[in-house]
Amino acid sequence: MKMTNRLSTRIGALTLTNPVICASGEPVTTEAGIRAALEAGAAVVIAKSVNENPAGGRQLDRADYAWVGESLFNRSGLSQRETREWFAAIAAIDRDAVRTGQFVAASIVYGSADGAVEIAGMARSAGLRIFDLNVGAPHDSEATHGAIVQGTDPVRLRALVARVRSLVAAPRPSVAPHLRHERTVLLLPASVLLTRAVTRRGPPVAVAR
Repeated sequence: MKMTNRLSTRIGALTLTNPVICASGEPVTTEAGIRAALEAGAAVVIAKSVNENPAGGRQLDRADYAWVGESLFNRSGLSQRETREWFAAIAAIDRDAVRTGQFVAASIVYGSADGAVEIAGMARSAGLRIFDLNVGAPHDSEATHGAIVQGTDPVRLRALVARVRSLVAAPRPSVAPHLRHERTVLLLPASVLLTRAVTRRGPPVAVAR
C-alpha cells in the first residue's frame, strides 16, 4: 500500500511511517494476521511473543476469551511455534515490509536472563530489524512457575538490558541483505527505556522517557 510522510514519526534513530504500532497479541499469532495488520497501515507490527520455556507456550491452552460487543477481552499465553521457525517466518514478512517502510518485530517474554539473551540472538540472526524485550509481562503470576519473569529489580534489569544491548551492538550475521542500514532496534517498556538503536557507523542512540 502507498504510504505518505505526513504522519512520519521518529523514535530515537528509528523513523516510522506513522505512530501506529500494533502490539503483540491474538490477531498477530499467524502470518496472515501480521500481513493484515500491515495492510491496515500499522508502521510496526509486533508478532506474538515467544519464550524459551515450553511452559510459556502451554499457557495458551488455558486461555480465556470473551467478546463484549465488538471488543475481545482475553488473557492468553505465548506462541507455541518453535522460536527459530517463527522468527524465520516473520523475518520473511519483514523483508516484504521494507518496500513500504514498515517493520515486523519479534517479541520476547522471557523466563530467565540467559533465555532472553538467547532468544534475542535468534531474532538478530533471523535478520529481524526490531525486537521487543518485554520485561514487564503482567501475567507472570498466572503462568507456570519459572515460565515468565517480570523484571522489577532495577539492578538485575539494568544488567539484563546491558547484556542484550551488547548483543545487538555486535556485527550482524550476513543473513539479511534487505537491510538498508545496519541497525538492530531494541524496544523496551517506556518505564525502562523506550528505544535503543545501535549502528555500526555511529554511537548508540537511546531515548528514555
